[in-house]
Amino acid sequence: MSASTFRRSERALWRRSGADVLASLPESADVHFLTGGAGALWLALDEPGTVEALVDDLAVSFGVAADALATDVRLCLEDLSVMGLVERES
Repeated sequence: MSASTFRRSERALWRRSGADVLASLPESADVHFLTGGAGALWLALDEPGTVEALVDDLAVSFGVAADALATDVRLCLEDLSVMGLVERES
């Protein structure tokens, strides 16, 4: 998965509420409330990036080691992809 570039889906509708994000797709009644790390990851996706680049950006933002975030970022990207909110390009 690390060679892929991730980006927000162009279909995603979203709004920021403080540090959190509400996101949905027009064809779905589901609204996803992205808090904490998920909200920060969504905001980091302002520019498409690889897992490694996103992990590095978030590590700097939170002042933690990249290794501490890598697994959580990968899992969150997988979840956002399944929801259709994030797209992966190989």
